[in-house]
Amino acid sequence: MAIARLCDGGLRDALQLLAQVRLLSDEVTPSQVIELAGGIAEADLLALLQAIAKVQD
Repeated sequence: MAIARLCDGGLRDALQLLAQVRLLSDEVTPSQVIELAGGIAEADLLALLQAIAKVQD
């Protein structure tokens, strides 16, 4: 699902992204797809938000 969203329905782009992620490991996860596409992983985003919230306290 993450690949389809990132590629806006473009089949060639989706296949290329899937092939790149597949080179990293046998199991493809949404986090890997997002990171490879230049996004930020959910765990990293949560850590960043927690750090910001902690500083504001």
